[in-house]
Amino acid sequence: MAKNKKAAYKRNASKRAMQKKASRKKALSRGSSPESTAASLGGLFSPPSLKDLFGAQKKAHKEIPPAEAVDGLLLLKVELRNNQHPVWRRILISSDKQFSDLHYEIQRKFEWDDDHLAGFFFDRPYGPDISERTPFDGFVPDPKLKAFLRPGVKIFYVFDYGDDWIHSITVEDVFASEDNVPPDLVWSEGEAIEQYPNYDDEE
Repeated sequence: MAKNKKAAYKRNASKRAMQKKASRKKALSRGSSPESTAASLGGLFSPPSLKDLFGAQKKAHKEIPPAEAVDGLLLLKVELRNNQHPVWRRILISSDKQFSDLHYEIQRKFEWDDDHLAGFFFDRPYGPDISERTPFDGFVPDPKLKAFLRPGVKIFYVFDYGDDWIHSITVEDVFASEDNVPPDLVWSEGEAIEQYPNYDDEE
């Protein structure tokens, strides 16, 4: 019975995702105020967050500053922004890997179910998109990490366009090999968040 309820919750979550994404597009196209957009999203974000997230217009791809190619192992700090208690993970990944590879690393580290759309964005959540997962074609486009990431750069990863699990990703350092990584480095803080905490309440 619990499995059936969880499946129903996932189906409802997908419907919510489509409705909220449609609301975002509609609000952006008519230039709604942050307050009215907040109402259309069911109060998911506060007005200041909406202003940061959406702005007056979505920036174009050409406004994403390209990074000088960085070769080596990227040390990334990935922090979940939805939780009041700190939940973050460090990830060590080759700069030659693609954003789809980083997606799977984040899914594994945060124990997500990998069952929704997701995307990487520059500057802010739902800002200029770097790479987004499509229903049929995987991540499009799917550039190498070194095309955008270098020390000091911060991007955002959003998983599930309905529940909006927002992660900030900061490039902390680049290492030539694993031997150069500090042995006392802390790799995580906080317990993994339950992705479907209330599915038993839904029919």
